[in-house]
Amino acid sequence: HAPLTYLLGGQTGQDVDKQKRSSELGFQWQSTAAVEEMLLPGCSAYIRLVLVGDITNAGDHDVAICRLEKTLAPELRADKEVDDDDVSRPLMSAFLREKGLISNKGQAIAPEPQTDI
Repeated sequence: HAPLTYLLGGQTGQDVDKQKRSSELGFQWQSTAAVEEMLLPGCSAYIRLVLVGDITNAGDHDVAICRLEKTLAPELRADKEVDDDDVSRPLMSAFLREKGLISNKGQAIAPEPQTDI
């Protein structure tokens, strides 16, 4: 899921169709009987948040106070060992920072533009 870091964490759904772009990157969202939303498969957990009040501009970021409405966690195999190259490995902030996908502030970093030489 690392290729989706900037798409899902650095862009707004008002500017880009995240579901369509995810599919173009090879990550097709799927439906499930557990929730009405389409889900990105392979995530460690899913949460549904409901905005409470208004979004507040705090300078270099926005603050949104949300209420946790629902959680969904697929069964995880605690006995399975994972390494850095394992695609089923959960993407933790330290790993994303190490790979240059997020900044020290936790902001998604835009990928370098592709150049054809």
